[in-house]
Amino acid sequence: GQLSQLLDCKLIGNYKVEFSAQNVSGVYGNTVIGNFAVINTSNNPPVISDLILPDSLRRPSGIGADTINIGFMQVHAFDPEGICNIDLVSYNSFRPSGFQNGFDVSLFDDGNILAHGDTVANDGKFSLLIKITPSPADSLIGYFRFDFTAKDRGNPSLVSNTLIDSINVYR
Repeated sequence: GQLSQLLDCKLIGNYKVEFSAQNVSGVYGNTVIGNFAVINTSNNPPVISDLILPDSLRRPSGIGADTINIGFMQVHAFDPEGICNIDLVSYNSFRPSGFQNGFDVSLFDDGNILAHGDTVANDGKFSLLIKITPSPADSLIGYFRFDFTAKDRGNPSLVSNTLIDSINVYR
């Protein structure tokens, strides 16, 4: 069932299996617990491509208004060891001043269109709805830089190439 799906997907990690036996009288014996690890000795980093990011977005200027979904971003991630070997696809964002605004913000490949804008789960296209908080502040107008990367599950020190793009946020 689920364990074979995980192993078919080559999900790297530590696992615990519990066994118990029942005799013909219906009596269970002691539970035996076994631990094992799935490793990949020839692991390769993921690769990201096909970035979709709007060129520009209008920031609402109202004060006290709720954050709204105003755009969509997506990046394709591929790992030679399979989709399950991608631990995280994320971005860091920077305000026009250069101040880092977002730290390892996750994109999703879960098929949840309402929450993340992703249409098909596990297709390698990681998506996120772009949310903008209304503000009249001049410091929140201009080019916001986004640096996208993917991290490997089998070896967290393996990181993909970086895709860099920006969105011009205007009033």
